[in-house]
Amino acid sequence: MKARARALAGLIGLGAAVPAAAEPPLCRASVGLEPAEAFVGQAVGYHVRIEQRRDVVDLRWEESLSFPAMRAEWIPTLTGPGASEATLLVDERRVLFPARAGRLALPGARLACEGAGRVESVNVPASALVVREPPAEGRPPDWNGLVGPVEVSSFATPDRVSLGGSVSLSVTVRGAGNVWTTPTPFAGAFAPDAAELFERPAELARDTGRRLELRQYYSFDLVPRRAGTLAIPEVRVAYFDPEARRYAESRAPALEIQVSERPGGVGAAATPADEPPSPPPAPPGGLAMATVAALAGLTGAVLGAWLGRRRSRLTPSRGRAPRDAQREALAALRGAIASGDAAAAASAAARGLRLALERHAPGACSRSVEELAANAHADAAQQLVGLLARLEAERYSAAPGDPLALARAAETLLAR
Repeated sequence: MKARARALAGLIGLGAAVPAAAEPPLCRASVGLEPAEAFVGQAVGYHVRIEQRRDVVDLRWEESLSFPAMRAEWIPTLTGPGASEATLLVDERRVLFPARAGRLALPGARLACEGAGRVESVNVPASALVVREPPAEGRPPDWNGLVGPVEVSSFATPDRVSLGGSVSLSVTVRGAGNVWTTPTPFAGAFAPDAAELFERPAELARDTGRRLELRQYYSFDLVPRRAGTLAIPEVRVAYFDPEARRYAESRAPALEIQVSERPGGVGAAATPADEPPSPPPAPPGGLAMATVAALAGLTGAVLGAWLGRRRSRLTPSRGRAPRDAQREALAALRGAIASGDAAAAASAAARGLRLALERHAPGACSRSVEELAANAHADAAQQLVGLLARLEAERYSAAPGDPLALARAAETLLAR
């Protein structure tokens, strides 16, 4: 009986010694690339998938994403059910366009995941993308690096005009790839005695949703110089199709404009060849169309501002006051330079530059260099972004050069 009691007591003691199960982490992060291998200029989906518990109250970047040797386009973050009822899945997304061939490193990053009473740091793993040049075999001589497929359309209005008037001519290249590389259409297409072509600035538009679609707009004013039929040639755009692994071509058909002599009795003088074209005539229903266009522009501006405020669920780290943080970053930078620690100096310099950019672009600590460059309008902001881009490219290069030199340049810039 006593032996049984001692055995029971031992089992109870053993049970008490078993530690309680560890509490699961607040967040886990993984990275995905679609596709995992790509061609130069091809659109690649980059996903940071964050599995977070439903009791998480805040999720923010401690060390932001960066994409050396790539152009990055932001697309909206998706949130949905996680692997269990207790979790959510946050998909932070970018579309990347590799600028050169090779094995391109995608540096890791770090998140702060905050729950009730605790904050955890979550590492976003580094990754790499293998990039190849499109094949030389079958490459068209007029190919300009465009990766498709793409659709091309052209439009001219009006289709009848008198001498002294002008025609509004537009070309749109639409696709998911690097459409901004499309060569400008109609170069040398019109003899000087037939028509003059006046080019307007090209525009790039983005449609973001579950996928990214880009549209490159080319606009022209075309001024006929003689009566008759003015032929506008077809638009032919060569592209590389990464799925089919071959080159192809997209076309927009040729157009014709009927040009008549100046109406008699009007008394208007001919347009000199060296004057800019007159504004193109309004399309049918001009006032109504102009009103619709104005309303569309206003709606777009309001929607753009709303989307700008909603750019991401992930917010910059909420730490000390910006000026205090800047002073600490500058002190860390000077200490790393003095000790000759190139890696620490480069890291401190990048942090200091991002903190300095917060004055010009709030949220700079959590935004990619490409996003910052698109919003760096002031000269001071452009200097900071330019140096940050060089520094990050140097930090993550396969064959780094002298990051200490860039760190010293950052120290000089930040000390001003």
